[in-house]
Amino acid sequence: MSGNKGFMDDQLAAMLLQEQKFYRCSDYLGSCSSSTEHPVPITVCPLQILNEMANLVTDTQLVRIDSSSNFSKSDSKSEASPTTVVHDMYESPHHSRPPLSKQQSQRDKFELSLIGAWRSQMFDWICQVVRFSQLNKGVVEVSFNILDRFLVSKVQHDNISREEFRLYCLASLHIAFKTSASAGRLSMKQSLSMSGGFYQVEEIQAAELEILQNLQWHVNPPTIMAFCDLYLKLHETQLSKKVYSACEYMAEVAIADEFFISKPCSSIALAITLLVTRKEGIRFAWAQKLLQELRGRVFVEGDEFESILQQLECLI
Repeated sequence: MSGNKGFMDDQLAAMLLQEQKFYRCSDYLGSCSSSTEHPVPITVCPLQILNEMANLVTDTQLVRIDSSSNFSKSDSKSEASPTTVVHDMYESPHHSRPPLSKQQSQRDKFELSLIGAWRSQMFDWICQVVRFSQLNKGVVEVSFNILDRFLVSKVQHDNISREEFRLYCLASLHIAFKTSASAGRLSMKQSLSMSGGFYQVEEIQAAELEILQNLQWHVNPPTIMAFCDLYLKLHETQLSKKVYSACEYMAEVAIADEFFISKPCSSIALAITLLVTRKEGIRFAWAQKLLQELRGRVFVEGDEFESILQQLECLI
């Protein structure tokens, strides 16, 4: 038992180090939401806003636009291959945006709210695809970890259209399947079929390359369920499948909620473990022992962990 305990301690230390160095994500959707300034009217056509919001829930197909605009702003590069365009983009340094006016800041808030709506829509779609195909649910979390970290820098430098967002989402899912050995296989043919034939092979491959280069190939994150599994293994007795299923459900709820984007998976997993074991009637002393054992390694003190617990309780 002591040998297993030592192995699990080493595994936890490695996962925490990976999480801290490579896989934390900032709250890119809430970055503009904390302003206390008085709102400035958004000078966008009201009909455009209504159409955009309506299309989020009604459109099954998108209006096709010039695919070259996905990866290049310059007309002179529209003839280049997607891979070349992506390479050229990384060769050119990104320039910071100038200070935003109040009106521009309001536009950015509107754009981020749209991205949040698209994220929710695509999360539901990917979950349906995974369930229908009877694939490993863990690929959903991996793909959204990849997507969210990529978008942190992407939204700072570029406006993202709805079709670009869906392309990046599909590319992130494709990467997640490639890196998750237990998730099954997702061929490029299946990816094209899932998109309704809207994207070409070259576009998905170019989006994959852009994401991989942006993230410096860090695309195998320690997931919420990986942490949950490790915490639960510290329990002295065999736990029922019901406990693991409850953890999986709560992890899925957390991934879907924008609130948790910037929260460490290790802390989310600990909160889930505590809530599930309490609900299933596992003795309180075990939870206290787990907290004591993880103190100093997993962040369990302060307002952030309390807010994670409270948010999860509100969602279940």
